[in-house]
Parts: sequence; C-alpha cells; structure tokens
Amino acid sequence: MIDFQEKILNFTMKVIDFITGTKNPAEVTPTSNTLAGISRTGLDKPGGGNVNVIEYPVEFSASSQQIAGLFPFCVGTATPMVGTPLGRNQLNGQVVTGDPINYYLSGLISAPAGITFGLNGRGKSSLIIRQCLGIADSGVNIIIPGDVKPDFTGMIEELEGQVIRIGPKLDAVNPLDAGPIWDKLEDLRTYDAEYGTDKADEVLAEIYSRRVAALESLFRLSGEKKAQAVAGDSSLLSIAVREASEAAMQENPPRQPVIADVKEAVLKGSPAMRASQMTETDEEYFQVARPLILALNIFDAQGPFGDTFSRQTTKSIQLGNHLSFDISAVRNMGSKNMLAAVQLACWAYSQALVYAAHRLAEIGLMPQDNYFMVLDEAWMFLSIDQQMVHYLNEYSRLNRTIGAGQQLVFHTPKDLQLENPKLQGIAEGLLERSPFKIYGALAANDMELLDKVAPLTVKEKKRLISWTPDGGVDETTGKVLPPVGRGKFMMKALAGTGIPFEVHLTEIEKQIHDTNAAWAQAMEVSQGAGRL
Repeated sequence: MIDFQEKILNFTMKVIDFITGTKNPAEVTPTSNTLAGISRTGLDKPGGGNVNVIEYPVEFSASSQQIAGLFPFCVGTATPMVGTPLGRNQLNGQVVTGDPINYYLSGLISAPAGITFGLNGRGKSSLIIRQCLGIADSGVNIIIPGDVKPDFTGMIEELEGQVIRIGPKLDAVNPLDAGPIWDKLEDLRTYDAEYGTDKADEVLAEIYSRRVAALESLFRLSGEKKAQAVAGDSSLLSIAVREASEAAMQENPPRQPVIADVKEAVLKGSPAMRASQMTETDEEYFQVARPLILALNIFDAQGPFGDTFSRQTTKSIQLGNHLSFDISAVRNMGSKNMLAAVQLACWAYSQALVYAAHRLAEIGLMPQDNYFMVLDEAWMFLSIDQQMVHYLNEYSRLNRTIGAGQQLVFHTPKDLQLENPKLQGIAEGLLERSPFKIYGALAANDMELLDKVAPLTVKEKKRLISWTPDGGVDETTGKVLPPVGRGKFMMKALAGTGIPFEVHLTEIEKQIHDTNAAWAQAMEVSQGAGRL
C-alpha cells in the first residue's frame, strides 16, 4: 500500500512539473525528497501557487441547527453558549456568555454563586447589571440588598421592580422585622391544624434566632464600644427578644416588635432574665443588664441610629418581584458605621424575603420563586469588624438550599485579607465556594491571595495587570482615552484558562446606569474645550 501511494505521489509531481515547464519529466528522479517544495502556502516554485499571506475566512457564530448543513466547515466554540451574552472574546471575537444562575441550572458549576473583583472605573457595575438583566429574562427575581451609590436602582426600575429608599426622613427598616413570612403565619397555623405539623412554631423559632443575630451584628457595626462589648453575650438579649416578640403578638392586632420593646423587656427584668444572670436583687440585676440597655439606647428613637432603626418597617417587601434597597442617602451622611449597619439590616430583610418564599413553597402555599442577590461593597463590613466574615460565610452557604444565588462584589482580593488566620480561612472559603469568577483590572500585588485559593497562569496574571493603567491622550488626535481596562474582564468558571472578553454597552444600558452622572456636565465642558 505504501509503495502504491508513493508511486501516485511521484506521478502527480511529474505531471505538475510537466505542466509548469520547470523540469522535463524524464529528468525527475523519484526520491523521498520529491515533496520538499510543498508548504502550507502552496508549491515553492514558479507557477506553484505559493503566496506570502493567506487571509483567514470570515467567521460567523450561530447555533448548530443553523449551520448543520455547512459541515465540515463548522467547529464548536471554546465556551458553551449558556446564559447572558457578556461580550466578545478578545482572542477570537466569539460571543462569550454566562452567569451564575444559568451555568448552575445547566450543570456546569456546583453552586449558583459568583464573585467579581475589579478596580474602580473599569465597568464592574455595568457588567453586573448586564448579568442581572439576562438572569431576570430567565425568570429569576433580582435583589439588590444595599445599593450604596446607587448603581442598580435604575435597572430595578426598568424591570418594574420595587425600590425602597432608606435614610433619615425616608423609609425605615425594622431590624426585627420577620419579612413576608409574618403575614403568612395564620396560613401556616391552618396548615398545621390540617396536617398535624408544627410549621408555624418552627418558623417562629427561626424568626427569634434571626432577630437576635441581627441585633448582635448591629452592635458590632455601630462603632460604639459599649455596644460591641455585649455583641457576643446573647443570653440576656435572647430572652429579651423572645419576650418582646411574644408581648407584641398578644396585642390586637398583633404586631412585630421594635428595639424599644426589647429595651422595655430588659428594664422589666423578668424572672427568666434574672435567673439567667444568677442575680437576686434589683441592684445586682441592673448592674449586669446596664451594658445591654446602653447598647439598645444607641438604636432607640433618641439614639444616633434611631430614625432609621427605631421605627416599624415603612414599606413591606413584595414576594415574587425584583427589589432594590437604595441606601445612598445614608452614605451621604458620612458615617461609615451607620452605612454598614443599614446595609446589614437590608441584607437581613432581603434574606427574610428569600426564606419566606422557600418556606411557603416547601409546603405548597405558593410556587417556588428563585432569587439572585448582588452583594455589593461587602468590604464595608469587614473593614469595621472582621468578625462579620462569619455573617458573609453563613449567607453564602445557605442561599443555594433556599432557592437563591448570589454575586459577591469586591474591588480587590485584598478586601478579603484579614488579620486573624482563622477568619482569613473563612474569607478564602468565600472565594473557593464561588465557582463563577470574573476578574477585571487588578494590581500585581493582588495575585497573592488568588494564587493561594484560585491560581492563575502567568499569562492570565499579565493580562489582568496590563488592564490597570488609567487613560491618556491620543498623541495624533488629542482625544482623551479611557482607562485601558475599561470594559475588559476575564471569566474563570470552567476548567482551563480564563476567557478574556470585552463589554460594549447598549444605549438602554447606558441610560439606566451611569456612575459618572454627577460629573457628566463637567466632563462635557472639559473635553469639549480640549482641556485635560
């Protein structure tokens, strides 16, 4: 067979040489080097069709059904076409798609959890908004538990969702609010009576626990030493919350407790409270209870946090709808502790919404709703009290089991670098349990934590670092250039190297989200006048 193939090749070469006139066929000596002049660009001889440059054919992206008849001239893309269209692959121009929810539903990742890192001004929020729009189109409700700037409120309004604006003289959030499940307690009791279950009591026990945890977290974030000192001692607080809750439920009509009710319960000092502290006289009891009373005063009506936390929730959240808590008014107050405390209360209230949807669907009182929560500016918690990493940890662990996904958003991996080694391990777990990772521009010294938990190749690191420089001016046209890494990201969600892509915003996306809106007029005047 080999001899026959060699004879055919030799014969073919003789015919080609005869036609081109380069050699007399009779002079050709068949040898193993006969094909030495053949290259990928043609025969390297006069008339052999050799060219210096071969243009690649035009590439088109389409579904396998559309291009099936073009076989064998079609090839599969490097990434699955699943989820939200994010942008164009910087290496081959193909469309890059993906988001934590649709990747999870397709079985590509193990949990509906994502994490995003990227320097300011590079389009991080715009990318998250695009993901949210795609996820919303899949029938999943979007929750923004604390919109600080605000970046996402315009998107929620465009989706006809609910926007709650928190701040002094605006809407208030009661940190003891049980959420939508409160209005369904009677339905749960009816269900218990019919099926012989204890769903209502189970829900109430969970509500008490969440109320205690919410107050302890607020104490930690208050910045007040007297409040932080009692944050880890919950025995007296736990009893006070339970008694205040039970007393509020006995009223007609029943209501949810506020912080003033908890303070009143502590001041009364029931036998259960006194027994828990092993006190016999009033003097002994109030000596033990005084730190907790002082801590509660901070969040009472006359305290520095009172206007926002001392009232009942002014606007109830709706099941089965998109939701955003706009807390930009609190940011304008200039108190970092106040902002973090409000953010935490909104997170807890959002979690109560997801919990209610899951509980009610579990027993068939409503269809299962799914939610996607964007946890932006999470670094605020950790910068005030690194123990708050426990809250983030529990938050991220439970969401999948109750029908929710989440996206953690940080500026840099250094936001997760904590002083305590044990807490550092928990922070690294957040990165490990977020299989859908997106990186924007990052500095060279950001790679240490990533190497430890989610290593990148040398080429990937160089790419991310190359996106960090700020903008400049085109020497030829004088036109102002944006930062190098604006709109450029790398997706790491599947095995293999990261996929670099570039985002180009649509006109609608530009309308609903512009982080430079406050500078728009000044930018227009400056750039129009040619000033830098």
